[in-house]
Amino acid sequence: LDVVGPVTASIFVRTRTPYTDLFVRLTDVDEQGVSRNVVDGISRLDPECGVPIDDAGVARVELELFPTAYRFAAGHRLRVQVSGGAFPRHDRNHGTPGTFGAATTLRGNRLEVLHDAAHPSRLDLPVFLG
Repeated sequence: LDVVGPVTASIFVRTRTPYTDLFVRLTDVDEQGVSRNVVDGISRLDPECGVPIDDAGVARVELELFPTAYRFAAGHRLRVQVSGGAFPRHDRNHGTPGTFGAATTLRGNRLEVLHDAAHPSRLDLPVFLG
């Protein structure tokens, strides 16, 4: 499977705190279960970021992952990782308002990813056919 071009994700999430990160990574998993990173992206969420939240506290987050050109070998699997951050690759989100350089308090968070008919979370891959 050849994937060539921009990779995007649309993820429906509910979080305990409005200050959080949403990290999405696509990996290539070989026959022995070894996972290799292919592409990823992160979105920092806060009340001022413009992402609407519905009455149930669910936000639809659109992420652009880095464009890629990658061949998944026959027998390999695609894995999608969704998490609330990727420290130390990306700065830690303290879960509180204010600047990150001055934050002194950490607030834990819970990230719930929804995937059903009303909340179709997905990863869009540009498959090369030719």
